[in-house]
Amino acid sequence: MKVAKSVHKIVLMLDKKAVSFGDKVEDLVERAGPTFAFHDTMEEDGETEKSAPGKEPRSRAAHKAHHIMAGEEEKLGRELRRDKDHWLVLDGSLGKDLHPWRDVPQFLGITKSFSREPTFKLPGPRGGRVINLYELLADLPFSARTCAFSVRSGKVVVWYVRLREQRHLDYPLMGVVKVEFPNPTGEAVPSDLIDMLSSAIVAERQVTPHGKDVRWHAHLYPIYLAEQAVKMGFVSSEVLKAGLKWPTQATGAVIP
Repeated sequence: MKVAKSVHKIVLMLDKKAVSFGDKVEDLVERAGPTFAFHDTMEEDGETEKSAPGKEPRSRAAHKAHHIMAGEEEKLGRELRRDKDHWLVLDGSLGKDLHPWRDVPQFLGITKSFSREPTFKLPGPRGGRVINLYELLADLPFSARTCAFSVRSGKVVVWYVRLREQRHLDYPLMGVVKVEFPNPTGEAVPSDLIDMLSSAIVAERQVTPHGKDVRWHAHLYPIYLAEQAVKMGFVSSEVLKAGLKWPTQATGAVIP
């Protein structure tokens, strides 16, 4: 495998109105080059206001950072050249990303860590029966999948796939991934397609980064390598501080 493309940016986030030198900092960052970016944490972007409607700076900064990262991920995904029979796999739940990705062909989301709270309605006499996630997965055999469930008013189809046998695991939810498949039409998704995607997912399970990641039991080989590629681009606090004038000569103030 090889990295098809990687985007690495260092983003400085600051409430410009909270300090007297906000404009100066923004100008310095913008002149530093394309690798660097500045974002005002209190500037409206249409998404942060929905997730963090309050004025608490740290909460807004965290949500804005996620919004920026999701935007870069979407842009990168659209730029990747794929054949018509290739699928794009997003690491994590589709969540709010479902809307901006709606016109991208053949993609799905895979989640290693997921909520334990959902309940599921199975067909049967007297309207069927409702079970929890543990009951759904307790007897799921190795390399098998659950039936598919419709969520979000039918716009997403969800199912679970067991990647590992339970004999080496601690509890039923280990070794299982959650698959989210976009279904904008709301029509029934063919079982053959779900089987094909599930088989391809099971075939990618053998990375086994045991001891390096607590989610080793639910990792997929390409996703694990993608995470490692991202981590290799991280910059430590020491490196960031070494690259700054500390304190800034322009104002004589220390930038936290």
